[in-house]
Amino acid sequence: MNKIILTGRITADPELRSTQTGKYVSQFNLAVNRLGASEGQQGVDFITIVLWNKLAENFCKYQKKGNLILVEGELRLDNYKDKDGNSKTKVYVLSNNVEYLSKVEKKEESESSFGSTGTLKQDEIELSDDDLPF
Repeated sequence: MNKIILTGRITADPELRSTQTGKYVSQFNLAVNRLGASEGQQGVDFITIVLWNKLAENFCKYQKKGNLILVEGELRLDNYKDKDGNSKTKVYVLSNNVEYLSKVEKKEESESSFGSTGTLKQDEIELSDDDLPF
């Protein structure tokens, strides 16, 4: 089973983009604390998170840099070749659920059926190579 759950803070205001096929996508980094560094100090990992469609749209509407969130999803590893022909691997979390743990305020004045706090879930994710933002 491939399931990952992370709690952390958003490192920059999330941006909403759309693909050539009209699907919404948001990619951002999540700062996640880890224990086990030397002398009991905490370290931080910066994990790339990818959201699609309505989940991405609502997330970008309500979240900003520094907010604490919980992300559920699956770990993805995409292999590709760079412009020089070198093999590379992109590691990220494809999220299907986000819980807002900080107080949430709408960033824009538009109507939404989503409340001020809670959970968003992605019903179904359909991906093709044209949809990937990287």
